[in-house]
Amino acid sequence: MKLNYAIGSDQGLVRGNNEDSAYAGPHLLILADGMGGHAAGEVASQLMVEHVSQLDIDPGNDDMRSMLATAADEANRSIARRIKKSPETDGMGTTLTTLLFNGTEFGLCHVGDSRGYRMRDGNLERITTDDTYVQSLVDRGELDPEDVSTHPQRSMILKAYNGRVVEPTLKTLDARPGDRIMLCSDGLSDPVTDSTIETTLSSEGTPEGAVKQLIGLALRSGGPDNVTVIVADVVADDYADTPLPTEPLIAGAPNTGQELDPRPDTSSTRAAAVIAGSRAAKQAQQARQAAASLDDDTPTDPKIPEVPDPDDMDDLDDPGDLSNANGGKGAKTKGAAAVAGAASAHGDGDDDDEDADDEYDAADEPATKKAKKKKTPKKKTRKSRRGWIVGLVFIIIVAVLVTCFFFVDKYMKDRYFITVNANDKIVINQGMSSDILGGLWNTPYQEACLNANDNLTTIQVGAIESCHRFGLNDLKETARGSISSLPGGDYSEVLQQLHRLAAEALPACVIRKSETPTPAPPTPPTSSEAPRSNNTPGEEPPTSTEPVPTPTTSQQVVDDGNLNTPGVTCREVN
Repeated sequence: MKLNYAIGSDQGLVRGNNEDSAYAGPHLLILADGMGGHAAGEVASQLMVEHVSQLDIDPGNDDMRSMLATAADEANRSIARRIKKSPETDGMGTTLTTLLFNGTEFGLCHVGDSRGYRMRDGNLERITTDDTYVQSLVDRGELDPEDVSTHPQRSMILKAYNGRVVEPTLKTLDARPGDRIMLCSDGLSDPVTDSTIETTLSSEGTPEGAVKQLIGLALRSGGPDNVTVIVADVVADDYADTPLPTEPLIAGAPNTGQELDPRPDTSSTRAAAVIAGSRAAKQAQQARQAAASLDDDTPTDPKIPEVPDPDDMDDLDDPGDLSNANGGKGAKTKGAAAVAGAASAHGDGDDDDEDADDEYDAADEPATKKAKKKKTPKKKTRKSRRGWIVGLVFIIIVAVLVTCFFFVDKYMKDRYFITVNANDKIVINQGMSSDILGGLWNTPYQEACLNANDNLTTIQVGAIESCHRFGLNDLKETARGSISSLPGGDYSEVLQQLHRLAAEALPACVIRKSETPTPAPPTPPTSSEAPRSNNTPGEEPPTSTEPVPTPTTSQQVVDDGNLNTPGVTCREVN
């Protein structure tokens, strides 16, 4: 079976930007609804799509749930690194609803309040459960499902990928020709009822038509949020009605520059247009004011401290003198800081402004006297100039080192390789495979588990999991030496290497129970000489009734099918 898919996104009628990110490909569907405000939510959703979209290949018989969970976790780590690098983005995060298709079934990974639906035989069923506060009330029987859409806390989510550890919902869904899959952000599911969605999915013949119709319904309902929709039809391998898409489609934040579809002519759209026009006019006015403040031709107000002349810096005792020369608040450039200074200086003419002016004059006076005393010697010393040069060189060196360390650290966190630990267990390491500085640039990341059915999974290093750790002795002898020569790469490449190693594993050991044969009945001894007898001729010799003991030995009969030698012909499993 194959997928016929379409995708669409709109920022809505209220939001000023689109924080949703979506991806649709031949084997993968992703919808991520970002949160955290402008220049934050869209960052988180794009990072999620960037990492998970690497799985858009035929997974075959691999564990799709484990693959999705691992890719989402890596995206979550990337979000954590971005927040650490840019603290102003703290609080950003994203939902995730994604499906991986192997031709017969779907693997599902879900976190947050984005939704997944499946239309089968004319009936719509929800395949995800919202990780929200109101849904928890419904699950406990404290809220009717009909009241969810009007609850004041319906947008409060309990789970999101925000750089912290989160446990996703993972499951597998069967697929049939004729199934229609729909993923959407809450920009559709909040203002549009499930019954309306069901009707639309049933009536629209193509995925493209269904996507456009559903987005239009959300806009007609007020468009209170970004709305993103993915529709995918499961078709048979011999499907020939229309050419199927073969290239990935993206929508939402990654396509910020795309033109929006014409808005429906409703009262909501007209009101939104008026609001958008007012917002644009306000932004334009603010831009003009900022430009006027930064114009070099603007007369300088005497109350605004000016930047010291670089030629006069030698006359100051140390860099700390810059604060005194500028009113005790540090040197200000002609950028935003100067604008802020102008705003405080001009004010509205009350006493606070006068006090600020007095403080500035008082702070500036000592600096002026100090400068004059320093200028008294007509000959400037070379020592002062040399000190500035040395300080500048030092700052440059530190900046270069910090920059190099940052890029090396980023590179290391995106690189992985397979190795064997001290217990001969196969481990995925994060970082550089070299032992430079005693392994400073790499750390153990995940362990591999291989069960009796040859199913491979990965777990965090040190996790308490009841599974058989995939080790060196589980491999065929011809494959054991190949681990040291495996190249490093990104996580998806290393995961593929791990699956190829699992294909070279020995079969699971099969040891059958031993059986002890029943000893044969004793036989009398034979002799080459006739026994002596006192019987008269013609009489039969007497027959002895006493058994003659014969030594017996207990032997174990083992039919092991040649699968009873761990590490040689087979591998042990828990």
